[in-house]
Amino acid sequence: MKNLKKLFTLSILTLSFASLALFGIGEDKKDVDTDKGTVKAKTIEECEAPGWAKTIGHEQQWKLHNGCPSTEDKKEEASK
Repeated sequence: MKNLKKLFTLSILTLSFASLALFGIGEDKKDVDTDKGTVKAKTIEECEAPGWAKTIGHEQQWKLHNGCPSTEDKKEEASK
């Protein structure tokens, strides 16, 4: 009986992970224009790093992780 429960649990977990991989549930595609396949530009409000990221000095890492241009990139573009 214990082996049957383990087999059932293992099969349910396997099916769950397979469905997530197959159907892409959990992918965030709100920033991609599906018609053109291009990435939409983020607004300034969307790219404002939260206070905790600024406090621990991870503002640039937060922006990189969230697909925002860093302030260093903006400075380079402005100087050109």
